This record gives sequence, structure tokens and C-alpha cells, in this order.
Amino acid sequence: MFNILELIFNILGNRKVILQELPCSNTVENWVHKSGYCELKTGIKKYENKEVCLILDESIRVGREKLLVGLICEAEKSGTNHLNFEDTSVLILEGRISWKGEDIKEVVNQSIKYNNLTVKYIIGDEGNNLKAGIKKIGCPHIPDISHAIANCLKREFSDLIAYKAFTSDVRNYQAKLIMGKNSFLRPKKQRAKARFMNQESLVDWAEVIFEKWTSFSKEVQEVFKEMPKHRPIVERLRKAMDLVKSVSKLLINKGINEKSLKQALNEINKIETNNSIQVVISELKKYVNNYKEILEKKLIKHENIFGCSRVIERLFGIYKEKISTNYFNGITASCLELPLVCLSKEALKQNLKSFIETVFMSNINDWKKQNQSDNQSIKRKEFFKR
Repeated sequence: MFNILELIFNILGNRKVILQELPCSNTVENWVHKSGYCELKTGIKKYENKEVCLILDESIRVGREKLLVGLICEAEKSGTNHLNFEDTSVLILEGRISWKGEDIKEVVNQSIKYNNLTVKYIIGDEGNNLKAGIKKIGCPHIPDISHAIANCLKREFSDLIAYKAFTSDVRNYQAKLIMGKNSFLRPKKQRAKARFMNQESLVDWAEVIFEKWTSFSKEVQEVFKEMPKHRPIVERLRKAMDLVKSVSKLLINKGINEKSLKQALNEINKIETNNSIQVVISELKKYVNNYKEILEKKLIKHENIFGCSRVIERLFGIYKEKISTNYFNGITASCLELPLVCLSKEALKQNLKSFIETVFMSNINDWKKQNQSDNQSIKRKEFFKR
């Protein structure tokens, strides 16, 4: 994340140090946890008495637990850039075995009240628990654009026989080409849950196979002998991908506003006569019109709002790299690194010393007790202790 040696030297006063003065790895880890805890508790103060947007999501399961994360940023979007980490702060970072709508409402309302925040709308996917929780909170729910376009693709293709045959053959190629001289031709593996959010890489792979077909040896053509029959479904996927990509890029970069929504509908109407992706067109129109209705009826004072939770997905990507691969570990204090991701390097350098001095290890232990609802690793260690 940051050059840890540079930060250590900054703490020590940017002077020459001897090897014995350098802290051990456990000390550095404690510093990181203290800093993350302090930023989690104080970083959102800059949003007091401001209108904010809350971006809400839960992580994949870690052991038996899930991590609920809430990021906040200013409610009004300005400029044409998408949200970066430094535009946000972590408001919610809590682990539980499961997150039901009532649990989400309770935690979000408590955090909003405690930090004196005015949340104007909440961005999140359309998982049943998140939808239920946001509805109970009473804020307008802005469906995340990335998940919305994935839903459009899913409703068009998931039940098609041709699509099922194509993806079945792709899985076979993944299995057959895991080793050997032709493994470099293997299609990327996709998580079943997120496959409709990552269709473009699959379509790109298939198109390259078609383009290079005549240059393949007979041996390689035999490996991919089923591919020529999949050309129609790949072309259909490409048409759908081009449309959803153009609309999502527009709304992510320019924000959700009257002008961008009009442009999005124009993009959709250009290819409305294309019968091969009618479901995608219809579903995409519903999402755009829903955004328009929310803006006109529920957020009338806002000219431009955010509509994408990609920043929190990227944060979870960092989280997945940090967590232990041991299933038994569950949620650990390493989660406290996440609030620091939303700090600039300069801000971290300026505040690191005060972070370390104002937080005690008892604070970290209390946080762990509150959020490690069922740490199987500790239970296992105690059970098998002799």
C-alpha cells in the first residue's frame, strides 16, 4: 500500500538509524492496526453537517463471517472522473456471521446518528438483504451500475441453450488446458457469482480464437473444435457488451444527471431495432428510467449524483489479498488496514504519529471482540491444545 520503511523513518524523525532501532514486524503490524482504527473513528469528521452518499456492500464470506463495509463521499458529483479511494472515507467496517436487512438498518442508522451525517442516497447492488436494509433505512436506493448491467446480461443470456453450450465448452477448455504446451490458450476462469460482470474478457478470448483460427495447427483446432459453432452467440454477446459498456461508461464518468440519462437513452434507442438483444435493451431502459425517476422525485435538489460502487469492489479486492487463506481464521484486525487505503500518502505521513500515540492495543482488542463473531481458528487452537 505504502512504502513502510519511508513511514518508519518519518516516525523516527528522518535521521540515520541503526538496525537495532528498527521495529519488528509485530510492532509495525500494531502500528498499522492502530492507524486504521483511528482513521475509522475520526476520518469521517470532515463530512459532519454535509450531505453525503453512502456506498454499501458486504464481502465474500471469510470463514463463517462476512464483512459489511460502508464508504461515504460527498453526495454531489463534480467533474468527469470516477470515484477514487481518496474521495471517500470508511464509515462502517463490521463483521458478522450473516447480514440481514434489519441488521444492516441497525448498523447504518447507528453510524449515521453517531457521526451526525446527512445521507441523501445509498448506492448498493440488488442483493435481497441490501435491498431490504436500504428500504428499512428509508434512503433512496441507487442500484449500482456495474451490477445493473450484469443483471441485464444475465436476464438475456443465462437461460439460452446456445449460451449454456458455449460456457460449458469454455469450462472444458479450462480443465483440459490447465497444463501442457497449449495452456497459454486457456480461457480465464470466472467465478460463477460474478461471471456476468466479467463477460468482456470471455468474449475477447473467443474473438481472438476466431481471428487466429486459420493459423492454428490441426492439433490446436482439434482442441477447440466446438468453437466455430459458437460464433453466433459470441457475436450476440459482443453486441450486448458494446451497448452496456457505452451506457455504463457514460453514467460512471459523467454521473447520473438529466443530460447523461438523456444521452444513455439515445444510445439505447440507436440499436432498439436489434432483435437479438431485446431483453438487454428493455432491462437497460428500465434501469435508466428508474435513475431518472429517483432524480426527479426523491433527489430534486441534486443535479448530479454517483451511481457506481466500483470503488468498494476495488477495496474488497485489496481486502481479499490481505486476508488469510486459512478458512478457520475469519475476520481479523487486518481489516483495519482498509480505512488507510482511503488516505493519501501525505495525509498518512502527517497523521501516523498521532494515530499510533492516541490508540491503545486495548482499543484494537475490543474491536476484534466486537467483530470476530466466531473465530474458528482460535477455537481450533484451544480445542487441540495439549
